[in-house]
Amino acid sequence: MKNTQQAPPFNIDQQIDLLEYLNALLRHKYAIFIAATIAAMLVFSLTLLMENKYTALSLVAININEEPGSVKPDERQSSYTLGLLENDFILDSSQARSNESKRMMATLKSYSFSVKFIEEQNLLPYIFKDNWDPINETWIDGFQPDMRWANEAFITMRSYELNDETGLLSILFTTKDPEFSAKLANAIIPSFNNFTKQKQVKLIEERQAYLNKRLQEIDNIQLHRSIYRMIESQIGAESLIFARKDYPLEIIQPALPPLHKSSPKRKQYAALSFMGFLVLGMMIAMGSVLLKKIKQGLSEYQTTVADEIQPPIEMAKTDSEAAVKPADEWIDT
Repeated sequence: MKNTQQAPPFNIDQQIDLLEYLNALLRHKYAIFIAATIAAMLVFSLTLLMENKYTALSLVAININEEPGSVKPDERQSSYTLGLLENDFILDSSQARSNESKRMMATLKSYSFSVKFIEEQNLLPYIFKDNWDPINETWIDGFQPDMRWANEAFITMRSYELNDETGLLSILFTTKDPEFSAKLANAIIPSFNNFTKQKQVKLIEERQAYLNKRLQEIDNIQLHRSIYRMIESQIGAESLIFARKDYPLEIIQPALPPLHKSSPKRKQYAALSFMGFLVLGMMIAMGSVLLKKIKQGLSEYQTTVADEIQPPIEMAKTDSEAAVKPADEWIDT
């Protein structure tokens, strides 16, 4: 009677593998938990060496007009009729003003304004504090601060968040002193308003100089009237710039000194470290089972290959002995 070996039930191998993995986790559960706990405590201890930082926030509104009007009668912003050339010169082209909020944000983040604000607030001793002697108020060993590096450090101190729905801009400053963070968050608003006004006044002065030059070169009376109207409009625009106090940024909520630190988040770092090392320990425990099975499979494979190679060698040895045996018997006879 032929002995037939029945195949194991379906998925029995997978069930056994899962039990092996579960057994490995249970055997190493205390080691995994202790290792994760030690790692979390170590990370928490390292964060104690980091200095506390505080973030202050000021909320502002952007007062810009992205629809300056056109030459249409119902969209003109002047009380008298302007020609097409005058309208484009006075109000700028609508294409240039269609993205004025983006241009304002680019100016707010620009290198030129950052350098101006750093100089106004005397931030170089704070940025390069390791090279500054606060007692004598001089640079150590003749250190010369580089404004490019100062700008890189300043970028890490401030950030902006623009809400597209409300149009409100959040200005955040992060330093090691809560009072200093609030001071910078409030000081940057009037500084940027003044920077923007000076930039626009400079542009107006350049336009007026050009118009006065053209007025001397042209003899046409009609063109003289047009040029005078444009000069008048530039003078009015200059007066309007200084008359607007909160332009282009208007304070909605001034920054207050924060009560709590913003970083480092020690508890969060410790919790993430604990979870990370816990998962890592579980993976190592299950990986040891997988590695053991791989070694076992390789060992079985090498044994099978050796068994397959061995019979031909023994057969060849038997054939050679058979070939030599008749010769030995002939010699004996």
